[in-house]
Amino acid sequence: NGYLSYLVMEYYAITHVLLFGAGVYFLCRELGSQRPGAFIAGTTALFSGRLIHQMFNAAMLYPYSWSPWCILFMYRAIERKCWKSTSIGGILLSFTIFGGHIQLAMYIFYSIGILFTILLYTKLRESNYSFTLGAQLIGRYGLMNIIGVGLTAIILIPTIELIEYSLRSDFSYEEITSYSFHPRQMITLLMPDFFGKVNAFSSSYWGPMAQEYGRYWETYHYMGILPLFLTGIALFVRRDRATTAFGVLAVICYLLAFGSELPLYPLIVDYLPGFKNFRVPS
Repeated sequence: NGYLSYLVMEYYAITHVLLFGAGVYFLCRELGSQRPGAFIAGTTALFSGRLIHQMFNAAMLYPYSWSPWCILFMYRAIERKCWKSTSIGGILLSFTIFGGHIQLAMYIFYSIGILFTILLYTKLRESNYSFTLGAQLIGRYGLMNIIGVGLTAIILIPTIELIEYSLRSDFSYEEITSYSFHPRQMITLLMPDFFGKVNAFSSSYWGPMAQEYGRYWETYHYMGILPLFLTGIALFVRRDRATTAFGVLAVICYLLAFGSELPLYPLIVDYLPGFKNFRVPS
């Protein structure tokens, strides 16, 4: 009757989860990890709580699944000075927008921008702040974004125009910061069900803001104790360009996830494009 079957949608979701894990694996290989380390990283990403708890939300899976591939080709474009990788990276960026969850696509664009900024700074410092090198790197990164945005202009332009006629044009600060990650929930990074849990048949969640529907899965960040431990070790043992960049990105992302609990978040909403039109900082 013109509808996709549930089985097709299940395969669709599973395929994108596998795509995400494979992307993390190849990204780690690109950054210099050995196969065992890259496999652990990919497997961790594959079964991370953030991803698994959005299996029912296919529109969120699509941009998630392409994000490591976008970062991979951004790194290749910069490190290898490769215009082909720049073009592929731009095409993959367009997939995050075509996926249908523009909020996650925006976060991906910002995240890649942060990684690029750190990478640019380190490369410029190593080259004694070469103007030519800086222009080349900024040119590649800019072209990658132009391709990504240009390919999706057919849906981005109408979307931007329609925002003014939607509920998103007049969100209050309380609505924007709904489902903010609460400091008490930090313990769920080690014990995910400390405040109870939610499944298809029952709900025992009693943690912060329990009255918010979907609070449990929207703020679920558990990725495993061993990966968290290994991440901490990496920040001290392997202090290279990539570890520093992803460490800084992780700190920024977790601070922003606190939303209303972060004193500087009103400035983020006022001055960073896009943040005033979306809810659920976590």
